[in-house]
Amino acid sequence: MTKTVKKVVAGISALVILGGVAVGAWAVMENSRSSYPSFDQIEADNEYTADLGEGATNEGGAEISETVENGVQLMSAKIEPEKYAANGISPMAETAYTLTATITPSDAYNKAVDWSVAFVNPSSAWASGKSVTNYVTVTPTSDGALTANVECKAAFGEQIKVVCTSRDNPDASAECIVDYAKRVTGVTVKLSSDSNNISVNSTSKEVTVPTTFSTLHYSGITSTTGVGTVSDSFTYSVKIKGSSTVANKIITESGGAIVSAKEIDFTSSDVTLSSDYIFNHLYTIVSGAGNLSVAADVIARESINSPFAYITVNAVGEYSSYSCELALNAAAGVLTVSVSSVTVNENSLTF
Repeated sequence: MTKTVKKVVAGISALVILGGVAVGAWAVMENSRSSYPSFDQIEADNEYTADLGEGATNEGGAEISETVENGVQLMSAKIEPEKYAANGISPMAETAYTLTATITPSDAYNKAVDWSVAFVNPSSAWASGKSVTNYVTVTPTSDGALTANVECKAAFGEQIKVVCTSRDNPDASAECIVDYAKRVTGVTVKLSSDSNNISVNSTSKEVTVPTTFSTLHYSGITSTTGVGTVSDSFTYSVKIKGSSTVANKIITESGGAIVSAKEIDFTSSDVTLSSDYIFNHLYTIVSGAGNLSVAADVIARESINSPFAYITVNAVGEYSSYSCELALNAAAGVLTVSVSSVTVNENSLTF
């Protein structure tokens, strides 16, 4: 090879610019209950463990917030959970992406690259002493490959960067900054009646309504969020529904009426706790015309120290969602049948 040719080859190698990487990770669980554990369950440092509550969706919250590019193309493709095994992704991962780097020029001699991840600020209060690969990993599909799989393994509280570097020209590289959006990890629903107040939360998942309550009035909700680098905005819905166990008991004893538990928007409708009014609020007659006078008695009798209603909370954000079901139990005397009249079997007596 002549000196001139060698110079040309060297010049072409020096012009290699490496394509970058884009990564974002958020997974779907709403709606569905994943068959693999959540990020929280595999948190290696055990600093972040969140009780998501029964029925909570466990969607990922990682997202791209910033990229550093040198005029190169960024490409990414999400890997669906059912394809994890085929792509060598751990079933423990909540979300994963395939990333592709683009080399310029396209005819560069050596296109091999190296992939790495690192905390943006490894000495920050949250990241100090932690291993970044317990949270995000990047694995090339083969040695030096332009494609790599990125897994988000756990929620993180310090930004992480994914870097792709040319082996031929270490000065040619691209990176993107990855954030993790905070998720709802628990809720507390506040209830009131006159001047009395109680609350039910996703930790205990149930509360006993005391005899001081004559009505149930929804008076607000508070939530807790897990670790993350960015906040999310959530919209909440709160509904209350009667107990299907009580509804089935009414069917058994009513003499033919088919009754079902009814769900109402709790944020806009109060529930009166005397049993006859509870029936109107939380149960509905589907068919039949049996003796419904037993309904109030059944509600009062079957609901002592057991759920007479359930509150369902749903929180929907931009990156994740959350749901849980909370039970309301009745203390003795809460659900009572009101006296409507008094009669005796004779109008007069003669001795």
